[in-house]
Amino acid sequence: MRTIRVPSGSPVLLGAPARPLDAALARSLGSLATSIQGVKEAHLPECFLMGVMEAPAQVLVVVHVPEIGVKEIERELDEGLRRLLPPGMELDVWSIPYDHPLLQDIRSTGCQIP
Repeated sequence: MRTIRVPSGSPVLLGAPARPLDAALARSLGSLATSIQGVKEAHLPECFLMGVMEAPAQVLVVVHVPEIGVKEIERELDEGLRRLLPPGMELDVWSIPYDHPLLQDIRSTGCQIP
């Protein structure tokens, strides 16, 4: 798992992926994410963070309540992703609080997973 840290003011491009992950894997990722205490939503948009990523990629965006520590969420995600992802596959993870200014843009991609 690669954790994304977005510097304030970095340009972010979001959209629906041209080649989305397998639907069963996406559902498993959503179940994993929302099973973690404090996580309210999970999304799998195509994302390009200028100055952070080399190329656009589908990213697991995990939306959490601000009071929950990101490190604990990311630790649990990392453990679960090791079980779920096929060998050799990596997935970038971006954890954001529920009051993040880009949350509405992320939701507008239509990539929320149950």
